[in-house]
Amino acid sequence: LKSFFIKKFDNAIVYGTKALFYLRELGFKKKILLAKNISDIEFFKNIHVKKNSYSKKPTFIYCGRLVKHKGIEYLLETFQRFDNSKYELLIAGDGPLKTIVNSKINSRKINATYLGQLNQNILAKVLKKADYFISPSLNDPFSRILSEAIASGCFCISSVYDDASLDLIKKDSGIVFDPKKKNSLFNILSNIFNNQKILRLNRKSY
Repeated sequence: LKSFFIKKFDNAIVYGTKALFYLRELGFKKKILLAKNISDIEFFKNIHVKKNSYSKKPTFIYCGRLVKHKGIEYLLETFQRFDNSKYELLIAGDGPLKTIVNSKINSRKINATYLGQLNQNILAKVLKKADYFISPSLNDPFSRILSEAIASGCFCISSVYDDASLDLIKKDSGIVFDPKKKNSLFNILSNIFNNQKILRLNRKSY
């Protein structure tokens, strides 16, 4: 039905490379214009925070809906395997799994702070203070938060199931991982804690 439907059109505009591949798989042979679904990245680039507000520990941030398909449970389970003294985790967003998040925090199973939903201005400042942005999503057509995190200077650890990863993650801006593979995120975090070679990026030149 999709293949039949798209034959009626002469052009298509898609939000990312994976969407372009999908249209081609459906048999769309006409012109496809590729766009990238990024946010107002200039706004995030131009936010400044005081240097002394940075944490000495590696600071990670998750920002998104607190729902199963965003991978929040997988994130919590992974951080739970590490000593709380090794990191700080910030969690921004809202959703039905908020109770689980707060339970893990209150029981000290993870060293995290729950920030709730944030407006754009506060989010930009929080992203500037974080070293790493993590997206453990199990399904995302093309998240805009990834472009915001990159523009803020975060090193991004992004799921292969977020279509934005293919277009936005480059060698100097992050790592793409598969949250469905055992220990994939755990191994990345272990490497950070053991040698910290990919700690905070040089924000000034980035």
